[in-house]
Amino acid sequence: MQAIILAAGMGKRLGEFTADYGKRAYCLFDPFFKGSQAAQTVISALHAEGIETFENYEVRPNPRAGDIDARAAECLEQKCDFVIALGGGGTLDIGKAISFLVTNGRGAWDYTVKENEFY
Repeated sequence: MQAIILAAGMGKRLGEFTADYGKRAYCLFDPFFKGSQAAQTVISALHAEGIETFENYEVRPNPRAGDIDARAAECLEQKCDFVIALGGGGTLDIGKAISFLVTNGRGAWDYTVKENEFY
């Protein structure tokens, strides 16, 4: 299940909304959030609900399949139960793709329609 939550003050309540998904979150943040109050609010809200976090701030614009595959592998290695993405469109896209790959397996390119190939 994927959800996008857009509302003022949701960062402070994120832990209560995600507690049913597991006890370890993969937190993907746009680089400009590193050291910010916004990122700390999200992390604190998750910790308040007993959710451990793994933070990643390595997001580049217009992500490539290799970027997505690397983040999905990292999510699996860290044994995260769910993904939190905070940032702009690229970050949200990568977050959704990580969740999809971790759930379904294979690499990002495997789910891309290729010319003259039937899927």
